[in-house]
Amino acid sequence: MADFSHVTICFSLPRSRSQWLAHLYSQAARVDSWHDPLKDCASPRDLVAKILASKKPKIFIADTSAILFHSQLRVLLPGARFLYVLRDPKEVCRSIARQLNTDASLIIGPMHKRLQERIDMIAHQVTDYTTYGDIETFARDWWPDITGADDNAGDDWWRWQNMTVIDKPLRKQTFDRFKTLSLLRHSEIR
Repeated sequence: MADFSHVTICFSLPRSRSQWLAHLYSQAARVDSWHDPLKDCASPRDLVAKILASKKPKIFIADTSAILFHSQLRVLLPGARFLYVLRDPKEVCRSIARQLNTDASLIIGPMHKRLQERIDMIAHQVTDYTTYGDIETFARDWWPDITGADDNAGDDWWRWQNMTVIDKPLRKQTFDRFKTLSLLRHSEIR
């Protein structure tokens, strides 16, 4: 059985700075850092294949749909580290509505409930989850484990990173429609 201790997956709702996290950790030379790779997978097993194909010693994944497959990913990726970022679902829905002019509450509500349940289960592991407002502090604390680097640059570098806005508009994010439809058949949220 493969060991996935070199993999970190961050679970969050959409619009919770997942793109920023993926960008941040991509700056470490030893890290393959991916944002929403499940959008191009037909099943959670496809993500495992992608991980196994990586040549980098560390992998960071920030995937906003991963919470839909949480239990499966825990089984498929033994030893992986799971992190959680919680943002108020009302704020998430407002952010999505600003970009897409649509009500996302039907999917965001169940996703938030599932995310909150997982956070409640690990509440004693205070280093493995954060709120949207504290993400910059936790991102810096997580740096050594995720990247394998002993130092995490200086204060100036971190201030610069914290001011950097990484936000590809939702309308410009692409995905494979057929793979996504297949992937959603594996969802643990009905």
